[in-house]
Amino acid sequence: MIPPASPAFDIRSRYEREWAILTVTGDLDRTTAEKLKSVARTVWKTDPTRLVLDLSAVPFCDSAGLSALVYVLRGCQALDIGLALVGIEPRVERILSLRHLLSAFDRYHSVEEALDADGDGQPFGSSLSRRGPALSGEGRTSFLVVSSGRGSVKHRNRPPYVVRVRGGRPTGRR
Repeated sequence: MIPPASPAFDIRSRYEREWAILTVTGDLDRTTAEKLKSVARTVWKTDPTRLVLDLSAVPFCDSAGLSALVYVLRGCQALDIGLALVGIEPRVERILSLRHLLSAFDRYHSVEEALDADGDGQPFGSSLSRRGPALSGEGRTSFLVVSSGRGSVKHRNRPPYVVRVRGGRPTGRR
């Protein structure tokens, strides 16, 4: 059973050009992650060319929130919808960086900047924002190995999985 969302959490959607813009407010955690997934599924039905997630009012993201962001990323990739994150708070940026996911997203300071850039997201902010060498390179295929767990006995015998990267974007598992 999914716990009820916190009362301070809210997602507002609007459309500009052929782009869907979701403004997320509040903590993105286990009580709110399912709502983000649900709203993303609803937006995908409108067939936008690009989805912009404004996270400037999201001060905290736990593993369930991270999972929801990856869900949205994979869904957008499957539907060939561009995805951009806007206004990532330093704590959320650090979580994405520690999980080696930061470079999978186009990132911008503002919604206007995302709309003007037309999918050419450049890293910004701290050194954590730099795209890693495994995810760079236009037109070539490289592979990013993602560990299945660190040091726990439960995960020790699981093999790592490999994510295929083409043109700087993950394209699937291998």
